[in-house]
Amino acid sequence: TEASERLRASFGPEATLAPEFLRHANTRATLIRMCSNLKHLHVGKQEFLEAIGLCDRILLLAPEIATEHRDRAVLYARLECFGPALADLEKYLELGPKAEDAEEVRENIEKLRPLVRAIN
Repeated sequence: TEASERLRASFGPEATLAPEFLRHANTRATLIRMCSNLKHLHVGKQEFLEAIGLCDRILLLAPEIATEHRDRAVLYARLECFGPALADLEKYLELGPKAEDAEEVRENIEKLRPLVRAIN
């Protein structure tokens, strides 16, 4: 098929098209994927406000995506918006308390708390 030919042209003759690559994506999944792609483009250009806006849209569609809360927290922290960053990191741990990076996130939460208290 044309898709298989394109795959091999991009990734080499050993590349195969797995059935899960062809499964139907619903509208919600498509919108999340599009927003995620745009978010990564904006992050690459250091356009953090735009990237936060896309995180917001993703979380409107799927508030259960823990990593999206973490990503938005990192963006907020880069803009020195420590309160929202702290809230998102806490939400990330609430959704995934056993995440691979949970200990690092807990350390970052402890670093952010005094900054948030100092601002308030």
